[in-house]
Amino acid sequence: MKTPERLALFPLQTVLFPGGQLALRIFEPRYLDLVRDCLRQGTGFGVVAIKDGREAGPAAIPYPIGTYAEIIDWSQGSDGFLHIEIKGSKRFRIGSLSVMPNQLTVADVEWVTEPSTSTNPEKSELLQLLLKTLSEQNPVRDRIRPDSPSTEVAYRIAELLPLSLSQRYELLGLEDDLARIALIEEEIHRLMHSAK
Repeated sequence: MKTPERLALFPLQTVLFPGGQLALRIFEPRYLDLVRDCLRQGTGFGVVAIKDGREAGPAAIPYPIGTYAEIIDWSQGSDGFLHIEIKGSKRFRIGSLSVMPNQLTVADVEWVTEPSTSTNPEKSELLQLLLKTLSEQNPVRDRIRPDSPSTEVAYRIAELLPLSLSQRYELLGLEDDLARIALIEEEIHRLMHSAK
């Protein structure tokens, strides 16, 4: 068993998948301090979906699985706010939580290993075709290589589908690659039938 690490958490009303990117506007002092510390130390933070609460104000209660995020770009916007671009890398599971006096939540986390399950070639080709179709007008296709693992392709498809927060979180939390792909296929079939 790996020793848990301590991470500052950034709760959001969305899910950041490994390999995914998000643009954030930072204005609360607790998150300005967090970003400053991350930039100085060359570290990242944990992005977690909110189970109960809000993004601003008192500390929200997060879902137990999140994604480690690294700041890949930042700028001071014309609106006076700090703007950052983050990229998700690996998943983690929250062990214990602490809320600091400034309402920043920190957690002891354990890293979740990505599945090494490989899908059959037809399934991989289907995922690649689906991703290409969904991303015709979306820059996400530039981040996927033809030989990308099916887990990565599944995450990119999940970003593009109109899923609820709980559905996105369920996909993030799945340990089995085939189960993740099956859930995506199920949702696509549901969307196709509701469009008829």
